[in-house]
Amino acid sequence: MNKIPEDFKIASLEGELISQIAYGINYISIFFDKGFIQIEGRFKLINRNIHAEYDELYPVNHDFGLLLLLEKKISKVIINKDRDRLALLFNMDLSLEIISDKEYESFRISISGNEYII
Repeated sequence: MNKIPEDFKIASLEGELISQIAYGINYISIFFDKGFIQIEGRFKLINRNIHAEYDELYPVNHDFGLLLLLEKKISKVIINKDRDRLALLFNMDLSLEIISDKEYESFRISISGNEYII
């Protein structure tokens, strides 16, 4: 629906430690010191053992592999050219890519008092 804004500061996420992951009826929230990212749509989780893409969160009946992110630091953030994908890299073999939908809100980022709905 919305693109990641041009003024979004990638550096504000880099170095953040994932401290909590919460599962709601049709969303997943990933918390760190300065805020959170709430996923409401499509995402990919990639590491050595997992290469999974999820289109639908409802019903939440497993962890989608996201528990691997707990206590991991975001080492790098990448936004694609179209500004509709946000990739969080945690180390050489673990990444989370959140993918925007053209019609619906797909995720939100709340960091240091600023909120972005994508």
